[in-house]
Order: sequence, then structure tokens, then C-alpha cells
Amino acid sequence: MQFTTNKGRNVLVGSYAPRELDLRAVCTLRSRRTRVWYSVPHENFDGEVRYVALDRLSPAVPRRYPPEVVPATPFDGSSLGQAPWLFSSCPTADIAELILCRDDSLEYRPVLGMVVRYGSGRRASVGEVRLDLELEEVRVDPDAPLYIHSWRARRQGLCVVDVTHERGPSGRRQHWLNMHKDQMLEWFFTDQCTIVRHGTTGKCYLDVDD
Repeated sequence: MQFTTNKGRNVLVGSYAPRELDLRAVCTLRSRRTRVWYSVPHENFDGEVRYVALDRLSPAVPRRYPPEVVPATPFDGSSLGQAPWLFSSCPTADIAELILCRDDSLEYRPVLGMVVRYGSGRRASVGEVRLDLELEEVRVDPDAPLYIHSWRARRQGLCVVDVTHERGPSGRRQHWLNMHKDQMLEWFFTDQCTIVRHGTTGKCYLDVDD
């Protein structure tokens, strides 16, 4: 399901599919309250929402697939044995602060997602951000390189463990992604695994600075 805000921002909710979906506008929400219903899980629930209903519907109008919700290149996570994959992205220019959402229930405290605050006051989010988990603020120096540290857990797969200005050593299970200030950050995730990459080129610059 795609939502378009009154400021023109597009958000695609649901699992990532490596193909364009058939998007049709069916409702324009007004300032007054609008109720949304969806199918309730039952004993044979397979994890999918099958029905969505709204108070007021309008005739379905085909919509162009918004380019900002499409990865630079298709991503196929089926080879990693994880499903379903979710996709989010944000620009890396003018970042002033990050709010990391950590899962403290695991020893290595993975970063599930983060809120990105820009110098202009705009905000974005990537990954999974939950208010019931620990939120850690990270001030960003605009003149210093910024790295995403990923670590391959034995049972959980690849996950993000830190975002920092200091890069550590690389290794078999340690990976570093330089968040260049003029690119898009793409963040693919499941409930057990996270893959980050540069969205401008579609390449995973793991262990590479340029």
C-alpha cells in the first residue's frame, strides 16, 4: 500500500517486491478522521493482510510508480533465506543527527533502524524504529566521514551494530559502509537481517571507502 502525504512524500508500506506493482489511487483522505480496517489474523494466519477497507472510496485511478520507493537496482534476498524483505531509503546529504533504535534483548545490541534529522529540519527514517526500544542520539559532524558498521551474527545473519565517525578494522564478519554525503542510503531488512548499500549506484560498498 502506498501513502502520499500532503507535502508530496511517497511511502510504500509492506514487503519489498523486485518488480513494479500495480498502483491505483482509491482514496483521498481529508483533514477529518478516517477509519481504516484490515483483515484480522485467525488460526491459519499466514502473515499477510488480505483485505483493507476505508470509510470513503473514490474511483480507482492508475498512478505512476514513485521512483523514490524503488531501489537503484533490484534486490533479491531469496538467496539469503530470509522473507519477507522490507525496503526503506533516505538521502545522506545535510545529516545533522541520527537516532538509533537498538534491540537490547540481544548481546550485540543491533540497530534495527534509525531516524535521520537534517540541517533543514526535515526528518526521515530507515529500517524499523520502535518507541519501546532504546533510542540513542548520535550527533553528526558534517565535515567527517560517517560509517555504518555491520556485523555478521552466527544465527541472525548480517545486522547493523553501529553508526560512527570512527572506522574499525574489517574482517570476515565485520563490514563498513561509508555514508557518502551526496548519495541515497538503501536499507533492506527482515526480522533477522539487515542489508545496507549505496542507493545511487545500487552497489554494496562493504569494506570500501569510495
